[in-house]
Amino acid sequence: MRRIDFSVILPIIFIPLLFPKAGMTLTWSIRPEICVHFGTTAYELDALVQDEIPSSPMTEVRSELVFPLDAPMVGIRMRASTSGDVSESWFIEGGYRRNVGSPLHMMTDSDWLDDVHVSYTESDTELEMTKAAVDAGFYVMGNDRVSLSLVGHYFYMTASQDVHGFDGWQRIGETSDFIMVSSSAHAIHYEVTYHSPQLGILSVFAMDEFTRLRLCFSGGMVFASDVDDHILRGKISDGDATGIGISAKADLNIMPFQSFGRHVSLGLIGEFRYFRADGIQTQRWYRDEGNTLAGTEVRDIPHEFKSYQYLVGLEVGFSFY
Repeated sequence: MRRIDFSVILPIIFIPLLFPKAGMTLTWSIRPEICVHFGTTAYELDALVQDEIPSSPMTEVRSELVFPLDAPMVGIRMRASTSGDVSESWFIEGGYRRNVGSPLHMMTDSDWLDDVHVSYTESDTELEMTKAAVDAGFYVMGNDRVSLSLVGHYFYMTASQDVHGFDGWQRIGETSDFIMVSSSAHAIHYEVTYHSPQLGILSVFAMDEFTRLRLCFSGGMVFASDVDDHILRGKISDGDATGIGISAKADLNIMPFQSFGRHVSLGLIGEFRYFRADGIQTQRWYRDEGNTLAGTEVRDIPHEFKSYQYLVGLEVGFSFY
């Protein structure tokens, strides 16, 4: 994946903030927050395989693993902006969040052969998730009540999950009979990473002298990668994909007031993200599994990422002029 040279871009963004023009005010703010995160990240494999007999028909093999992302998070956002002559207003904002608990929902693993559902299991997981984002933009048009700005948005996320045990069922051969399966062993270690540069628009609505509603919509590319270690099977898989990402964010300051010469505000925040990316996966066996020997490698397996993410929370903002 081609990297973005932020050593060139960031100074260009910061210049208007470090050297505001005459008549403009430079404002800094810091916003601790606590929020609840919902959603999933999933990947799906879909390939055609053939038995050892060359004349045998091809079989479609499909597998889908869905990892939960619902957990409480804490974070902090920092913002710098210039204001005065609104036609020359700039801002830059950075944020960081991290989960402080494990998912409430189960991880699921499903397999199909020629559209026949042949297995399904559920598992408990432990989650370590971090999210970071940078927004930079400038005012385009508006009035005292509503303004519109163009925004560049960059989002990064990584989630690491350990899957412990599983409970579910498997179909026996080609019959309609099922057997129940269960284990308490450490089954899977999974890590996924998303990078998403986006462009969008920001609207700010002045509800009254102090209360502001900010709505931001953006979209762009997403670069996804993952590593999936099936510990019980002695197999590790890694994949890369490119696709699209969209996001929508809302920020409502609902109880601002003056305190000790600093502007303090309480607010509600909300966020939605969606990612979809297509790529390929490589699987490698590091331990013998049945007739598959350690060292076996299978390449170019179609690999699809999907992720839906929601967030709601509370923040306290402190502004410095």
